[in-house]
Amino acid sequence: LIPQRSGNLKLGQYKAQVAVGSRRSFFMNRMELTSNNVSVDIAPLPGGKTNAFTGAAGNLSLSVNVDRKEVDVNEAINLTVSLNGKGNLALVNELELDLPDEFEVYDPKTKDNIKVSGGGMSGSRSFEYLIIPRYPGDYDIPPIEFQYYDYSKKKYITKESQALEIIVNGEAGAPADAGARVVRKEDVSSLGSDIRHIRSEGM
Repeated sequence: LIPQRSGNLKLGQYKAQVAVGSRRSFFMNRMELTSNNVSVDIAPLPGGKTNAFTGAAGNLSLSVNVDRKEVDVNEAINLTVSLNGKGNLALVNELELDLPDEFEVYDPKTKDNIKVSGGGMSGSRSFEYLIIPRYPGDYDIPPIEFQYYDYSKKKYITKESQALEIIVNGEAGAPADAGARVVRKEDVSSLGSDIRHIRSEGM
């Protein structure tokens, strides 16, 4: 059980139907068993967290990789953000990316390799982003920050990936891949002879 809020949390009673009889009798009586009530006091997390904290707790590591660092205009790049270790991995949401406006970003695909035991959750959760650069140039993908609460150290730990450099070759205005499927809605505005994608608020 992983509590999602602080306070005094009560677990409801558990009930079970059992058959009761003797070895010498062919008749069985049914009996209902009811468990006791259980209350658990959940302490709130301390202050000190930043905007990079999204509720993760445990002992986790962060890695960010791309499948290629040099592509042509409209050629897809796969960017993978992976969280590994022990903690509430199944409850961690996708991390925010700070990408150039010239990149079109698709909603991520989540992949889990999580094991659950008496000691909690362990393994990995990965977010795979499909990114398509629409304009040529040399671009920097800033470091991605991830913060979690370490119960053993009783403090927040911030992990930061390395910055990535992407080289995009080609000419502006090259035809886009007809097979591309846009998942995230975007508004398009015309700036002179250029067309740039502007991500809507909250997207």
